[in-house]
Amino acid sequence: MKKLLSILGSVGVMTLTAMAAVACQNTNRTNKPIVKVLTDEENFQFIKDKGPKIEKLIHKVSEGSSETNPNFTESEHDILSILAKVYEIYKEAKEIKTFSQALEVLNKKGNGSSQDKQESRRELSNFLKGLVGSYNSKEKEIESFFQKYNVS
Repeated sequence: MKKLLSILGSVGVMTLTAMAAVACQNTNRTNKPIVKVLTDEENFQFIKDKGPKIEKLIHKVSEGSSETNPNFTESEHDILSILAKVYEIYKEAKEIKTFSQALEVLNKKGNGSSQDKQESRRELSNFLKGLVGSYNSKEKEIESFFQKYNVS
């Protein structure tokens, strides 16, 4: 009988300990969205994918006379500055297929030393990351801007 009581007591203590451990866990964790870090190639392809749509928007907005062109609000100017940067990169890179090819073209314009190549890669990479990050942070506003001008 003593053995049975000691076994039941041990099982009871373990059960209570497990229940206390489960009850004390912090289940109020915030489910933060996982931010995927894009590679240089993915950032470059992002620009290439968004470019045609932005090009349509620019042509649509600029095809009217200056009297019919809309006046933009300050928030729309922020959106337009992001779109203009994306379009500028897209326009220069229309014929370029990959990030590596873009670097080759950029390095041909420079003097071509290996340190300059590394610096060019770093600068282009950082610029694209910042630009894609800016675009993604204002993506809802940008999409509503496209809808406002019937660009799909």
